[in-house]
Amino acid sequence: MLQQLQGRTSADGNRAIDNLGSDAKNNLITDLDSAKARLDEILVMKSKVLMDINKIKLAIEDVKCRENEFKPELKAADITALEEEYNALLSDRAGETEYLQSMEKQVGKLKEINQVIKCACGEEYKVALNTQLQCT
Repeated sequence: MLQQLQGRTSADGNRAIDNLGSDAKNNLITDLDSAKARLDEILVMKSKVLMDINKIKLAIEDVKCRENEFKPELKAADITALEEEYNALLSDRAGETEYLQSMEKQVGKLKEINQVIKCACGEEYKVALNTQLQCT
């Protein structure tokens, strides 16, 4: 009998439960097994939460390490001053882009220029940017 009691893992071996009716006993065993399954689910969720917490802690440490790489002037600077400087840099970049685009348009206009020149010898030459002299 001792071997039978040691081998049981569910509520089947409980003396108080053994005295109950078979339906009540089965209901209690089902409820107990359901509670054990729910507890296992909770333990798995707890493990996942702990893993997520560890990931967050590592991410925070990573941010702190990156923060140490910043120059002291940047750390001491006010966030609004940094935002203003960032916006000024973006504005400068936009201005440079606009300037480059206008220069490209100017170059395009210069490439369109061509002229027919009459030489003293009587021959005419067509002169244009990025092309060779052509006899007409």
